[in-house]
Amino acid sequence: MAGAASLQAGLNQGKGPGEIDKGSAAMLQGGALDTRMGRPYAAFSIRDGGTTRAMNEPRWHRMARVGEPRGSAGRLAFGVLAALVVSACSGSGGTSSSVTFTSWGGSYQDGQVKAWIQPYEKETGTRVIQDSPTDYSKLRTMVEAGRVTWDVVSVEADFGLDVDKKWLDPIDYSVVDRTHIQEGMADPYRVGILTYAVVLGYNTGSLGGRTPTGWGDFFDPQRFPCKRAAQKKASSGILEIALMADGVKPADMYPIDVDRALRRLDTIKKDLLWFDTGSEGQQLLASGEVCMAAIFSGRVYSARNDDKAPVGITWNQPVISADYLVVPKGTPHEVAAMKLIAYITSAGPQSRLSRYLPYAPANTEASTDPATAPYLTTNHLDGSVRFDDQWWAQNFSAVDERFQAWLLG
Repeated sequence: MAGAASLQAGLNQGKGPGEIDKGSAAMLQGGALDTRMGRPYAAFSIRDGGTTRAMNEPRWHRMARVGEPRGSAGRLAFGVLAALVVSACSGSGGTSSSVTFTSWGGSYQDGQVKAWIQPYEKETGTRVIQDSPTDYSKLRTMVEAGRVTWDVVSVEADFGLDVDKKWLDPIDYSVVDRTHIQEGMADPYRVGILTYAVVLGYNTGSLGGRTPTGWGDFFDPQRFPCKRAAQKKASSGILEIALMADGVKPADMYPIDVDRALRRLDTIKKDLLWFDTGSEGQQLLASGEVCMAAIFSGRVYSARNDDKAPVGITWNQPVISADYLVVPKGTPHEVAAMKLIAYITSAGPQSRLSRYLPYAPANTEASTDPATAPYLTTNHLDGSVRFDDQWWAQNFSAVDERFQAWLLG
């Protein structure tokens, strides 16, 4: 109980997690201390199919306040609580026996868990704590504050390039084998895990039997008088989609004509509903709240197969992109993080991916599941636009500023 006493003393002195000794930190290895508004909290986790999942949705409803105990009763309650945390989480390896994996939540993260995280825990004995959703601003804040609680983070193609290196540790390619990673997907600060597409998804129940055939229909509110949805982010593919609807050929997409794209978006602005995460977009489409969505292909697959929703995909001119893994700078578990990344990007785990998610693996030696083959980007390359990471890295700030101003206008 010496660790608990030391932890309690640290909390009573107003110390944050980075200022409490290692023995105390080990007492809470099943959770993670977090500080909000200057007060320490313990974020608990639950076991879900053998995998530890952070209970943080919504965070404030699942955070147990353990700071500022008043009197002996408060201190006793804290001691009991700390003991319960240790008992519930078990394991004796301290922080070195666990690693935190953060992704986008929903069916996407569930698929990653089944393909990669659960097998990794079983094969290595390492405990993988999960968090969601990925949030670039939160990652930057963690690094700048010197209180990093994420170890491996799943990001989209608009993050992890050289412009973001101040917040990231370089990928250790002496641990991570990049030999069979697709060309252009093994960068200094990130490594690819899959490719996907932003496609035109539609809800048949909301369209009265009509089927949209391309992005021109997405931008035709007269023929399809209903709500549409898109991700509320300049780099979500929505500008590329607007230009294709306006007649721009995929080969002529970059540099993006932002003015032209925004003018085209003006034509459906009042009919657009915006979502922040793929999970939200899936819910909008599956529920019929929108008739069409510019959405990740896997989310349409999940809406159809998991939600049993009446949805379909138009594969005409998809925007093809990729997801990557990064390691926040200053993680105390860098070695464990690199080992997890090495495992996820190896051929075996990559081959399991398409059993649970209709996304193509980044490892060229990996196999794919025939059941999800119709949804894999590798089968829909004709007429597609490949998301230009480098162009976006160089232009994101200026383009996003204009996009945000357009949203408010």
